[in-house]
Amino acid sequence: MKFELVFIRHGESTGNAIHETHNKDIDFLLELTEKGKQQASITKETLQNETFDSIFCSDMIRTKQTAEIIFGDTYDILYDERLREAFLSTDKDFVINYKEIPKTERVPMRLK
Repeated sequence: MKFELVFIRHGESTGNAIHETHNKDIDFLLELTEKGKQQASITKETLQNETFDSIFCSDMIRTKQTAEIIFGDTYDILYDERLREAFLSTDKDFVINYKEIPKTERVPMRLK
């Protein structure tokens, strides 16, 4: 059986806007910025002629907001906490500023 998976990243979040990621409790609550909402709207327009069997989404606020903008008026969205990203720390004071990470360590993952 052949199937296709489409992955969509959430729009810009308040954390992305300031180049930071936080511990899991704070990161879970980050919302989309206005730019992130615009990005989701553009994605909706781009996908308007596509059809999907199912829509799965992490239960994080920014991913839910993104999915609702793109698919909310057309599909039932299945939210699942198992789709959350992996967290580096549970320390309440944990913060990483992206700009402090050397560029050589920021190479995006490539799927073959």
